[in-house]
Formats: sequence, structure tokens, C-alpha cells
Amino acid sequence: MPEVSVVAPAVEETEWIEELEILPGRSDNIREIELLETEIRERPGHWRLRLQVAQAYASDGNFHAATRHLRACLDLVSEPAVVAGIFFNLGVCLENVSNWRDAASAYEQSLFLLPNLFWGRYNLGTCWMRLGEWRLAVKELRQAVALDDKEPEGFRALRDALQRAGLPKEAGEVHLRLLELHPVPGAVCAIQQVN
Repeated sequence: MPEVSVVAPAVEETEWIEELEILPGRSDNIREIELLETEIRERPGHWRLRLQVAQAYASDGNFHAATRHLRACLDLVSEPAVVAGIFFNLGVCLENVSNWRDAASAYEQSLFLLPNLFWGRYNLGTCWMRLGEWRLAVKELRQAVALDDKEPEGFRALRDALQRAGLPKEAGEVHLRLLELHPVPGAVCAIQQVN
């Protein structure tokens, strides 16, 4: 039976959105994976163990194994915030094995539950870019920069998607916003001289 928290979310967004340090072959990673796999054999219905082993596998660079455990988590959890986090992490793992279409699907599932997640919108937009779906990429990346207009990665990706979608004027406007966020010495002076 799925583990459900009645009082508060079982996982906060900050628990599953963080930089992943990938260090394949480290003995502490391998030892952790072995211990967690043993615990999972004893308690196969414990979703937190599966999430932990998925993170350990991802840290070891084994995204296929991480994906397998994340998919198993989905059968064990019903709390929306946790399900959203699992789908988000599934998207990250699928991106790391260049499975862009399934990664996009995972991000869509995550965003269905947490629609205002900047990194979910951003990652979905970049998946659409990898698939050459420029209009879909533009739509997602516009939503991403609307959620966080201080994150240069969003503007950089949106600029590129707009350019590829055949919208050079809009791409130029987004590029100017990117320069406001991260000025390039000399570029600002050149822009000011033109005005």
C-alpha cells in the first residue's frame, strides 16, 4: 500500500531539486547501493528506499538503474508532491540517457502536479528543443522565464528556441534581457551608443 502523509508533504521541493554530483565507481556509492538493494529486497514496498537507491545510482552515473527504481516508486506513492518529484527526477535521468521524448513526458507529468516549477518548465522546454519541436519549446520556456525572470539559463534557452522557431525579433529582445542579467563588458556600451 502506498505511503501517504496526512499532515504535511512527505518530500519538500528542495529535497528533490538539487545539483547532482556524478562520481561513477566511488566505493562509498557502490557500498550504499548494495546496502539499499538489500533493504529493498527485505522491504520492496518502501518507496523512500527506492528513491534513495535511485539517487545513489544516478550519483554513480547509472541512469538506467535509477530510472527503473523511480518507475517502481510511482507504483508505491500517491501523494501529489512526491509523485511530482519522482516524475521530475525521472525526467532528469531520462535526459541523461538521451531519451528526450520520455523525459518530456515525465516533465509534463511533474508539471501537471506542480505547474509553477521553473526547472520543470525549463527542462521540458530544452527537451522539446532537442526534439526539434520549436513552438512547444518556446511555449514552455516563456512560461519558465515568467516564473523566474532572474535565471539567465531560461532566457538563453528561450532566445535560442525563438531563433530556431523563426522569430528573430523576439529572440533579439530576449537576448537584450539576457545581457541585462549578465552584461558582457563592451556589449552594453555598444548598445548604449546605438540608442
